[in-house]
Amino acid sequence: MGAASLAPDSSEPALLVSEAAKAEDGLLHHMLMFLGAVVLAGIAILYREVVQELVRVWSTDTNYSHGFLIPPIAAFLAWERRDRFLAAAPRPALAGLVIVGGSALVVALGGSEFLTRVSLVAAVGGAVLAVFGWERFLAVAFPLAILLLMIPLPAPVFDLLESPLRIATSVFSEALIRTAGIPVLRDGNLLALGNVTLEVAKECSGIRTTISLVVLGLAFGYSADPRRWPRLFVLALTVPVVILTNGMRVAATAVSAHFYGREAATGFLHDLYGWLAFAAAFATLVLIHRLLVRAAETRRPTPGTSANAYIHS
Repeated sequence: MGAASLAPDSSEPALLVSEAAKAEDGLLHHMLMFLGAVVLAGIAILYREVVQELVRVWSTDTNYSHGFLIPPIAAFLAWERRDRFLAAAPRPALAGLVIVGGSALVVALGGSEFLTRVSLVAAVGGAVLAVFGWERFLAVAFPLAILLLMIPLPAPVFDLLESPLRIATSVFSEALIRTAGIPVLRDGNLLALGNVTLEVAKECSGIRTTISLVVLGLAFGYSADPRRWPRLFVLALTVPVVILTNGMRVAATAVSAHFYGREAATGFLHDLYGWLAFAAAFATLVLIHRLLVRAAETRRPTPGTSANAYIHS
């Protein structure tokens, strides 16, 4: 018995190794945090004027006022994926530094306004890749991609998207007005009624509603359902739903103007119909999504873990 008590404890080396591993992991963690802070600080300094200009656009252009919501939504979606992010081992990737360097070069060379703003998102993504590696980058790739929605489109691209929406809205609203028994003559985006002529202006094209619904739809879809195909299907239906609800809004405005005069097309009823159309469009997309969820069995994630920690096709 006495001899046995003098035998060395075989668990001591294992404990020492474990403690050394923990110390090494802790040191690596602090080094990565320091590197990340340095890189992000550099990006903040380099892009401070770009960010200030983005905030100015969001504040003055109603088509992009949703830009204020994008960073918080992206942060929320990244937080939802924290389990998958932390489960992956950090392996800093040199490719990330290349992306950050390329983004900085765009700013240094005075790239176009749009490219400079896109390079801001690329720089943030590159910083994540450089500090944490590919696995952790892929875990938050979607929240990072969401940041692109805060960037205003180039004017030619915006006009290219806006013009067909205006025409489609005008055609559909004309059909609805005729259905209501009111004579109407459409000339492009002009709707001539008996006592008033209305124009489906750029503000009424639905492009602003479409952008806002894409943002809300992506955020809602990734929070409510881990599967990819329902999210993509609902996203594809965004434009048709916007055209339908926006056409109903224009038709309702035209009918009100027909019976109550031109003031009904510019006053309280005009604004009310706009809010109702947006609410109807979002409610329609949510309803379609819920019907899709009920129509097909949902693969359940592990209890206690967000669905966004997984990617299912």
